Amino acid sequence: MSEHTLEVYFDYASPFAYVGDARIDRELAQLPISIVRTPVYLRGFDIFKAGYPYSAAKSAYLARDLARCAERHGVPLGTPATMPVNGLYMLRAHVALTGTPELDAFRREAFRATWVDGANTSDPEVVVAIGERIGVDHHELAAAMGSASVKSELRANTERAIERGAFGVPAMFVDDELFWGQDRVDYVRARVERLTCGGAMMSDPDE
Repeated sequence: MSEHTLEVYFDYASPFAYVGDARIDRELAQLPISIVRTPVYLRGFDIFKAGYPYSAAKSAYLARDLARCAERHGVPLGTPATMPVNGLYMLRAHVALTGTPELDAFRREAFRATWVDGANTSDPEVVVAIGERIGVDHHELAAAMGSASVKSELRANTERAIERGAFGVPAMFVDDELFWGQDRVDYVRARVERLTCGGAMMSDPDE
């Protein structure tokens, strides 16, 4: 295992975290670094506690910019069922499935359901149904999502991200260096290559 770690703090509620997740899978997964994805509740960050923090003009810009980013990187994008999305139940399900063979499939399915298929993943029943589709027991997942231990772990994840200096998602730490936003995946790649390969490119990121 690599001595270096890329830890990605994310929330399913963020479309930029969705684009970043797809790019990490495609562009960074073959690099000699351990990738750890840690779910955090975006609404737990100070800037989001007062509610949706953007003006109408900024929201319109971000929507257009998201479409540009998704098109640029070949990431499919649809219209979410509601805006803003509440990622809480997907995050709890992710925590509950940590360490299981279904985790990666759930992550991809939950992101796709939210940002491509337009499923109302703010509804916990929809989230449980996603788990069922990948072979997770309905009742076990529903119970785990409501458990005190899962809620506590998600809260601790969020607090730890804030303590490390994260203020939004995706927040990507290469060891202890922060890179924020899906548009910094290239910077993450360059940093990893400097640390592990002496700056040599491992592969073409556009392949």
